[in-house]
Amino acid sequence: MKPHLSQVIVLVLAIIFSGQFCLAAVEEGAVKLPLPAEFPELNRDSSRLWLTSNGSGMESEVTKLYQVNSDLLRGLSRYTADSIAVVFGERMRKEQDIHMKLLLAAFAAENGNMEARKFIEQTAETTDYKITLSRLTALRELVNATNPLEWVFDAVHQALSDTRQVTGIEKSHWQIGTHFEVSYLADEMENLTWDLGRAKNPKSVPVLIEMAKRTDGRRGPVTALGMIGDSRAIPICLELLKREEKAIKDRTTGNLYPSEELLGALSGLKAKAAVSTLLTYLHSKDVITALGAIGDDRAIKPLQRVVADQGRVTPDPYTWESRFQERSFAARMALIKLKKDDPCPKWIEITQDPSLEWAQRREAVWELGWHPDPRAIAPLLSLVKTDPNGAVVNQSITVLAAYKYKEAVAGLIECFDASFDGKSDWKRASPPSMFGANIAETLHAMTGKNFGPNKTQWLKWWNAEGKNLEGLK
Repeated sequence: MKPHLSQVIVLVLAIIFSGQFCLAAVEEGAVKLPLPAEFPELNRDSSRLWLTSNGSGMESEVTKLYQVNSDLLRGLSRYTADSIAVVFGERMRKEQDIHMKLLLAAFAAENGNMEARKFIEQTAETTDYKITLSRLTALRELVNATNPLEWVFDAVHQALSDTRQVTGIEKSHWQIGTHFEVSYLADEMENLTWDLGRAKNPKSVPVLIEMAKRTDGRRGPVTALGMIGDSRAIPICLELLKREEKAIKDRTTGNLYPSEELLGALSGLKAKAAVSTLLTYLHSKDVITALGAIGDDRAIKPLQRVVADQGRVTPDPYTWESRFQERSFAARMALIKLKKDDPCPKWIEITQDPSLEWAQRREAVWELGWHPDPRAIAPLLSLVKTDPNGAVVNQSITVLAAYKYKEAVAGLIECFDASFDGKSDWKRASPPSMFGANIAETLHAMTGKNFGPNKTQWLKWWNAEGKNLEGLK
């Protein structure tokens, strides 16, 4: 995760991509209370979850139990860690259903309960499919905590290195005769490799390298190595690049350029040793993007030619005009990073270029979020108020959370009056009111206050005391 983005956006992205049930953040400055022993019992019935969930149906029992209790469990953020450890530890001790027991143990162990930790570790002895999957979900909660404990990393590393075949799979949704290793479930089904990448613990690097070797470059460990960005991973990624290049040349793969996961890893690792190879694949916009992220000056002139030739390259396996435009835009974005001069005006220019597709303009909006610069505040607010595309509007609202400036807060409050009629965000099948809700969420992230999508309340607070809020420039 890039370091310049606000912690709030990082948290939101982590929740979206990991699918993990992290505890919700409490309002800044709130005093936590002891969790009462009479805290409501958790709901055990997830049988009707499919009516409201868009899950795959293959989720672990712990995931299902969390989903039907999500409101209660998010509310735990109001209470002290010691009290959660005691109350949930006691309930875990009495619990007979192993999946509910693992759910309770996850929250108890996260808050320091040693008995809960030991129970989670002991369940590693079984290879039963359903129990193993639930244990891995519990580990996801623990590794996604604000400050994961070292024993959690050890447990995750053990799971990702566990080559035992799971048993009892005939009782699952999978067909009889299917065989999975525990490590496969940890990686492909519970995405624990991604969580290690997000956590950036150096201890994870050797484990992920060995896993990448053992699985011949499976996407999970390779992606995680790129997210961590530790140079120890460069040799294995270069070796994988050689293998993929040979497969492309020998036509033993349908790919026409290196895989997206490997390109992402090479980008995160700033692997300049890969540049000469990647320059032979300029027909791929993903390769062009990777060259920009790696940051080697050898890519500047070739990419300038791509822009000058309006995205046409030689040799070119593609004949579609849309491919040319995609390449030209990717090269334009990559050159902004490679030239190492002032990028902010160039990204702003892209956001305002009507000749570009909305997704391309939104990409520049993201860059303005990763690299907050006060010069971008007014252009971003203008996008919120006037851009015709709802996805660009929503993204502009979201990235403003990274701008801790009075101008940004005051301007965003005024955006409640903008007209969002007829606009929609392709990822959010919601009415225009979603834009106001997003503005309120971003203002909460910027100020720690929560007045919902109510301009009057926000304006009253801002004029009375908000303008003097500590931390705003």
